[in-house]
Amino acid sequence: MKSLESSDMYTVGWISALPIERAAAIAMLDERHDKPCGFVQHQADSNSYSWGRMGEHNVVIASLPAGLYGTTSAATTASSLLSSLPNIRISLLVGIGGGIARPEQGRDIRLGDIVVSEPRGTTGGLLQYDLGKALSNQRWERKGFLSLPPRVLLHALASLQAEHELGESRVPEFLTAAEKLKKGANWYSYQGFEHDRLFRSSYGHKGGHDCHDCEEMQTVDRAERETTDPEVHYGIIASGNTLVKDAISRDRMFEEIGEECICLEMEAAGLMNHFPCLVIRGVSDYADSHKNDRWQRYASATAAAYGKELLSYVPTAELQETRTALEVLSSDIQQIHAIVSVTKTAVESLESNRHLDQIRTWLSAPDTSTNLNEAQKKRQAGTGLWFLESASFQEWYVGTRQTLWLYGIPGCGKTVLSASIIDYLNQQLHSTGVILEFFFDFTDTKKQTLDQLVRSLIGQLYLRSKDTRKELDRVIKAYKNSDRQPTCESLSTAFQQLLSHVQKGMVSIRPGSVNTDIRLYVHEQLRNGRDFARWCSKPTVLDEIETGIMQRADGMFRLAVCQLDNLQKHLDLPRLRKSLQLLPRTLEEMYARILNGIDEDYRDCAIRILQFLTYSEPPLTIEEAVDIVAIDPSGHPVFDPTFRMPDPREIGKFCPSLVTLVVREQRYRKSWTELQLAHLSVQQYLKSDRIVSSFDPKSSDVGMLFQNSLNLTVASGDITTVCLQYLSQLDTRKSTGELAKEYPFFVYSARYWMGHAKICETEKHVLDRILKFFLEQVEAYEAWEQAFCLDPSVPPVFEPGYEKMPPLYYAALAGLQHTVQLLLNREGDLKVHGEDALQAASMGGCTEAVQLPFRNGADVNIQGGHFGNALQAASAGGYTEVMQLLLRNGADVNIQGGEFDNALQAASLRGHTEDVQLLLRNGADVNIQGGHFGNALQGASSRGHLEIVQLLFRNGADMNKRGGLFDTALQAASAGGYTEVMQLLLRNGADVNIQGGYFGNALQAASAGGYTEVMQLLLRNGADVNIQGGEFGNALQAASLRGHTEDVQLLLRNGADVNIQGGEFGNALQAASLRGHTEVMQLLLRNGAKNTRSLV
Repeated sequence: MKSLESSDMYTVGWISALPIERAAAIAMLDERHDKPCGFVQHQADSNSYSWGRMGEHNVVIASLPAGLYGTTSAATTASSLLSSLPNIRISLLVGIGGGIARPEQGRDIRLGDIVVSEPRGTTGGLLQYDLGKALSNQRWERKGFLSLPPRVLLHALASLQAEHELGESRVPEFLTAAEKLKKGANWYSYQGFEHDRLFRSSYGHKGGHDCHDCEEMQTVDRAERETTDPEVHYGIIASGNTLVKDAISRDRMFEEIGEECICLEMEAAGLMNHFPCLVIRGVSDYADSHKNDRWQRYASATAAAYGKELLSYVPTAELQETRTALEVLSSDIQQIHAIVSVTKTAVESLESNRHLDQIRTWLSAPDTSTNLNEAQKKRQAGTGLWFLESASFQEWYVGTRQTLWLYGIPGCGKTVLSASIIDYLNQQLHSTGVILEFFFDFTDTKKQTLDQLVRSLIGQLYLRSKDTRKELDRVIKAYKNSDRQPTCESLSTAFQQLLSHVQKGMVSIRPGSVNTDIRLYVHEQLRNGRDFARWCSKPTVLDEIETGIMQRADGMFRLAVCQLDNLQKHLDLPRLRKSLQLLPRTLEEMYARILNGIDEDYRDCAIRILQFLTYSEPPLTIEEAVDIVAIDPSGHPVFDPTFRMPDPREIGKFCPSLVTLVVREQRYRKSWTELQLAHLSVQQYLKSDRIVSSFDPKSSDVGMLFQNSLNLTVASGDITTVCLQYLSQLDTRKSTGELAKEYPFFVYSARYWMGHAKICETEKHVLDRILKFFLEQVEAYEAWEQAFCLDPSVPPVFEPGYEKMPPLYYAALAGLQHTVQLLLNREGDLKVHGEDALQAASMGGCTEAVQLPFRNGADVNIQGGHFGNALQAASAGGYTEVMQLLLRNGADVNIQGGEFDNALQAASLRGHTEDVQLLLRNGADVNIQGGHFGNALQGASSRGHLEIVQLLFRNGADMNKRGGLFDTALQAASAGGYTEVMQLLLRNGADVNIQGGYFGNALQAASAGGYTEVMQLLLRNGADVNIQGGEFGNALQAASLRGHTEDVQLLLRNGADVNIQGGEFGNALQAASLRGHTEVMQLLLRNGAKNTRSLV
């Protein structure tokens, strides 16, 4: 084999993780080369290389170190490649991955097909996912996006796509190169249609090397292709370090990260923002529990063949004009200095935006801008001047009064007036002031509590006032890098520190003031609105309407709006005048008039909509509402998609003036439309017992119909029935994800029907419906169970592959005591695959449901399931009364097993002080070992529950007890940044340098979290600054990787060895450079760090 004169002649980098992927790439070379003349591998480069030519391009193929895979190893391979071969201009990451097949959506991905990352929207074609931290609720998180590939690759990609549309691909031709492979063509050739089986997401693998024992009836029907040639699919690839082992986890992940992905893999995310490239994957499995290695070699070959074909569309001349990857990345320190004047502003802006996104995610604050936007739409220009010009407002505006309390009767226009105030302030203050707003919203449970108010105001303040960010960052830093969310108290304290003490004032909205605004609004709607255009030629009629409305409005904006809606439908003067004479004088009379006016043919639909909007917890989307009214309880079938309204936006016509459509928007998500009650007064009226009395006596029967239908028990029964009927009519052959997309009401029905049923379970027809669903509609039950268990709020009751849980379990979990009793009478067997009815009822916290299994002879200490036993389940949920009942009935307080190992650890971790006291009084062993956190003290310390830590210590807890995720309570508290807990532990003998656990030691845990005060505390108490161990090797490497400049300075001042080796990233400088923390890198270099790598 020949050798090229210089390694600079190689311009294409090709990375493959596995030996079989590298072998397939080598087989695609048109010419193999020896190592180039004079090539000296960089001292930090441990890659293995193969050299050669594909078409007109010289290609170097690099693979990950043997036995390693994942994002970090890929990043190391890429950085090492560029350190030794700085002239590389474009790069490909080629290998195998798991295809996300959705045949019913037109995404018919098969094994052996090729998936290519294609930039979509804000992504570079690949996004990074990861599982939440070890302490979190294990939700999937979207971490970032891949940078866009070089333009020359994008041009080639577009050209190749066009050619594939016009003719055949050359991939089959290139696949003949597989004959060169040592294993021969058998394994590198197509493996046969009979071995390509796509199973339903709900069906887990039944064991064994292949799917011999898996049921054929559980496969998805797909038409056989005319050819065995692989097809090419373009879209977003998901990449991360966490192995996705089953379809349930896969579907849940995509639901939570909110992206349409076509492939899963485990290397590309390590190259994000560090190695711009294109990702090519051959599909070797479907990212589910049925994966095996049969298709891996063939998939490696198809991906390599596509990579070769793609390179044939890259012009040599254009490639030579393309900047090198190093130039693109500006990875060398000197290069950073050279380009900093050009890129600094953009980089800072991007980093600031990322930081703000992190703050928004961490705060989880509700977005009230939608409420403001809706109010601004309703506002009539010129209204509100009476208030803006009032002495009270002007005193508040100039600072004499710093707080105003604006109050008035329902429907008088407080919300719209608030929008006028905000508009005024924005015009007057421009950028010189900070305006914060929050709208409490009766239709949205995320906008109804003090906690949500504080979170929203903190988020707005952080975004709109740079001067306050330092103080907020101090509070945020104490929480953000741990799993815990900030408490309302801590955020309130921080918020109050930023605001002055205020004087209180009050403004009352009086009818006389508001009537001016009402008149202006009515005048504008009559003369310029489309609804009254028919009367424009008769100004006296318009004056007559305006007078009639103003005589009855009496300061109620809401009443005036409804009156206009009521009058606009009249087409002639006699009927208009008759309606004017009968205009209601109160909102309740107005609402009764609207209800009575609903066409009898549509009355059932209107009642159903109002039942859901009045009593459902989450808001209804317009698509959900459309399916709700499409259900015919007495029909055959009950539901059919063809029954849906052709124009969903007309759904408001069932209940005019009582409901409204609101468009919602959210970052990283398409906007959607919700159907809501039009005003809080509507909900109050519908829940009241005054519906009949507000009706005209002649229509009292209609009023009684609405009154009875909107009774809580009756409405809950109807909602339960509608949900179960809907679930029973679905195409159960489809996966959970498919059902959620094709049947919009599916998710609501699955998640919430039991909550409604609990209210009305005593009604015989409801109980009969529940039993029918549980015992007779088997396929519907299984489809529902899959959706219900994907709800993050539901305890993870089983692992993939378990047999399905019986109805008794879920009935007990939901506290459906009458259903539980009937099922117990029928089934008799209390044991439910390791999860018994007693444990389920304990998880649900329903004392009455817990008592039922006892009456049927349940063993209070029966073992198994997620929580191990009933007492631990109740302890985890904080259900004190249930715990007392279990203990009175002989529950073993120290029984072990399940997620938390024992009840005391569960209660301690969850922060249930009263329950911890109860357990200790009943003989709980304070030092019992086991479970995720080792012992109760470590669990309480990991969440910062100071009162519980003190309680455990007073009852004999060992400060240095070893075991669990963090090995010691001190490391657990350090990882969360809980200074007060740490002070208590240190005062009582905690060993500051004890080694073990996830972070190796307490100092490294604090450094990884960026908890400067905690680090100072540990160092003052004798922490060894250079102690080794843990994920990051040492504290300096942890702080450098996270980009905590202040902490790096602290460690260096306290004697940290800047060149100490170890850990996942080698040393501090490599860790900082991997994440692009330039400031930290410069600090390390000034303190003697050896620049052992040229790549940042």
